Amino acid sequence: MKHMSRRQRRDLEALGRSLAAQDPDLAAQLSGPRVLRREVWASRLGAVMLVAGVVLLACGLLFAATGLGTVGAILLLTFWMPPRIVAPGPG
Repeated sequence: MKHMSRRQRRDLEALGRSLAAQDPDLAAQLSGPRVLRREVWASRLGAVMLVAGVVLLACGLLFAATGLGTVGAILLLTFWMPPRIVAPGPG
């Protein structure tokens, strides 16, 4: 991102104060922490892995398909990993 001049910074701050006065909810939403695109995709991937794991494990049990059940179990055991790898927690 390019550096802003002092005047641009002042104008932006004034715009932010104006927005906060007119619509405090929107101002709070816009000034909140940024969510990175990779974190969103990692969460979606984890959710897809969870659902696919449940479905594959159920199909493997119902149809006695060992391969499907194994893949489903592996997905269920690892669905939490993509969000953890992308955005590790504190500590």
